[in-house]
This record gives sequence, structure tokens and C-alpha cells, in this order.
Amino acid sequence: MARLTYAQKLAFSQTVAQFVRDSATELKDSGFDPEKKLTELEEVLKSAVELDTQQEALKAKLVESTDKAVKALDTTYLQASSLIDAMVGVLGKDTPLAKRLRQLRTQMVTEASRGKRLKPVKNNRV
Repeated sequence: MARLTYAQKLAFSQTVAQFVRDSATELKDSGFDPEKKLTELEEVLKSAVELDTQQEALKAKLVESTDKAVKALDTTYLQASSLIDAMVGVLGKDTPLAKRLRQLRTQMVTEASRGKRLKPVKNNRV
């Protein structure tokens, strides 16, 4: 297949089916009976359209699910962060445990604080 887009392939198939329908008499008169092939084409075309509709619905559902997951995670992070603030408030901000709790948040925000990173391997080109 040429480098056609999904829409181009669908439009081409629909155009061919319509052409065969419109030219059925002329094709039969020339010795080609298009009925069986047209029926087959229309069946696979119908299937392709139905599957595309299902796929588009799934894409929409994925977008919606992703949005819900991101919002839930944001809420979770805010709750965890608030819990740190509450514990630091009870412990006193200068206690060792409170300092460690505040460090947890800093480690997540500051990439360099997250731990050791492996150095990328350089290509040895000759």
C-alpha cells in the first residue's frame, strides 16, 4: 500500500464501492459481474467503519480515564504533602524527624536529590 493515511484509505474504499454501484450495469454488459465483489467490499468496509467507531470511543475513554487518574494522583500528592506539614507542625520544625519529613518533599522536587544517576555510555567510534 502506498503511504496513505487512514482517512485516505477509507475514502478510497468508499469511492470504489460507489463507483462499482454506479457502474454495475456497464460492468455486467462488459462481462464482469461485480455483485459478489461489491458485497465483499461493502462488508469489510462496514466492519472497518464499525471498528473505527469503537476505537474512537476507546480513545475518548482513555483521555477521560487519564484525566481522572491525574486528578486522583494530584489529590493524593496534596494529601501526602499536607500530612507532612501537619506532622512537622506537631513535632516542631527543628526536630530530626521533622527535618527528615521535609527532606522527603525536597528530594522529590529536586532531581539531583533523588539519588545516584548512572553516567551515559559514550560511543567509542574509531
